[in-house]
Amino acid sequence: MCKFSHCFICHLFFQKLENLIAIHLFKKFEDELYFYQDNIEVDFYLPIQSVAIQVCYNLIDANTYNREVQALCKFDNLFACKRLIIITYDKTDTLLVDNKKIELIAAWQFLLTKNFSTN
Repeated sequence: MCKFSHCFICHLFFQKLENLIAIHLFKKFEDELYFYQDNIEVDFYLPIQSVAIQVCYNLIDANTYNREVQALCKFDNLFACKRLIIITYDKTDTLLVDNKKIELIAAWQFLLTKNFSTN
């Protein structure tokens, strides 16, 4: 059984911020956009670009922080991504966790990025 699903085939109830990011990514990447769930959940995966993306409102709560960060770290251990990203409502930063660079990008900034790349 395939562990990847097209994010629009999955019957998930996205939060509003996740929905906004999903629509934005789908407009850019269409059939290249996936959701991953197999013991870990990653909101969006772009295999051709090798980018894993989590979306959450903020990382203030320790449980949310651990869930989002650990999911990306575990996913990266499986698929060696070029970029690990957490899109939040308004926070921009860089985290270094287990020798993995995780970019925090504010949603408004991500949505205004014209040329999304793996750099």
